[in-house]
Amino acid sequence: MPINGQESLKEFIRIENSNLRNEIKLLIAEMNKDISGKIGELEVHMVTFQKDMLIKIFGIIVGTVGIAVTILKLFP
Repeated sequence: MPINGQESLKEFIRIENSNLRNEIKLLIAEMNKDISGKIGELEVHMVTFQKDMLIKIFGIIVGTVGIAVTILKLFP
């Protein structure tokens, strides 16, 4: 039969273990929120960058076609 002090130690360890488990769960939840927020920000930046690149590519194509038309008009 365990001594009263041993039961107290078991109870103390159980409570501490439970507290640590709860703290770890809170930290994980906090990190998940932070990571999902950062992923959302990255997606917005990527969409903006893609639109910017498409506009630049379109500008290059239009400029190239304009130069080609001008050359064709100069040298029939």
